Amino acid sequence: MATSVTPATSQITTLSNSSTTGQTKTSFLNRCVEDLSFDKVASFEKKASQWDIITIVSTVAFFALAIGAFITTSILAPVYVPVTGIATILLALPAAQQIKQFQDWSQIAQNGADKCKAIQRNYADLTSKPPQELQRILLQMGIIWNHIPGMEIQHPENLSRLNPLLAQAKYLEKQTEYWMNLRDKYANEARMLPADSIKDDQTKLRHHALECEDEAVNFKIQNAFINAVLRKSDFNGTLEDLATLSKTHYRDRALGNALNDPTVNQILTFNNRNLAPITYNDVKTMNVADLGQRFFVAMAA
Repeated sequence: MATSVTPATSQITTLSNSSTTGQTKTSFLNRCVEDLSFDKVASFEKKASQWDIITIVSTVAFFALAIGAFITTSILAPVYVPVTGIATILLALPAAQQIKQFQDWSQIAQNGADKCKAIQRNYADLTSKPPQELQRILLQMGIIWNHIPGMEIQHPENLSRLNPLLAQAKYLEKQTEYWMNLRDKYANEARMLPADSIKDDQTKLRHHALECEDEAVNFKIQNAFINAVLRKSDFNGTLEDLATLSKTHYRDRALGNALNDPTVNQILTFNNRNLAPITYNDVKTMNVADLGQRFFVAMAA
């Protein structure tokens, strides 16, 4: 099970951001190498720490100002104490929202650090494996190693240069598993509720289950993209160079399905319109290797 619970939406940004200099694009393999940098982890952790400090300072400052206002008003103008109280309450909501935003930014940075650490652990594990073991791992992913461009059957040791991609794939596989297990947990809890339980409790659990399934599906899509890059390791570009991911919320998808909307299940549309979109059901029912083949075709088109 994955140790990080990073939402997939923030990870898709990582796979989609174009890092370009003029018109020159960096190979995706090189982008994965960047995630192995300890400096990147340190940068994320520094940002998380900075936002934590800002959160604490902002919280203390608000309470200090509120208390100071009460004390000053009670001494200089007691008649206005109720007004001060109302003003403090009115200001508390926007202050709390801003502090919550600081906490969210801290968590995003910490998630980035956790992701890099997990990938680095995967990479360290892969570096100890002989070429024969890497061949077996690739075969399990539906990839014949000597069909990969640049790989020669006489030099299986060259497979180690794919380890940054394999480390990403392992991370994404664990994330998919984590969110699917969490989906099943919430779904089972909803089913186990007694018949006389509050209906809202069951609805909330079902919503949590659908949210987790959405996360798992997004991670699986990213893993399929990595699977395709492994087949074409010299690919220069990102996920968004091949396709556009739908931003349809799971509630809208459920409503669309109820109304027989044929487009609501299209979770990923290839930029090459000659290629059929990937649907939500495709992602749920197809394995990563078969989905990866769809991306691979898009790369070659």
